[in-house]
Amino acid sequence: MISVFKTNISTKEKAKYATPTIDNITEIQNWNFDMEDCDHILRIESKNSISKKVINELKKIGFKCLELK
Repeated sequence: MISVFKTNISTKEKAKYATPTIDNITEIQNWNFDMEDCDHILRIESKNSISKKVINELKKIGFKCLELK
């Protein structure tokens, strides 16, 4: 399952700060940022839907994250 999120993670420094949080979500198989996209896209590959968990974990460290459908 691939989930796509709009974020406010717009720089490499912000992505570096968010990386440990994303890496700690064990259900994630693969992920990447597209910061050149106007929505600063975060793509996540997982076996199950974990959108709420991703949104909540990023919110805890000060980032906005909205799933795109």
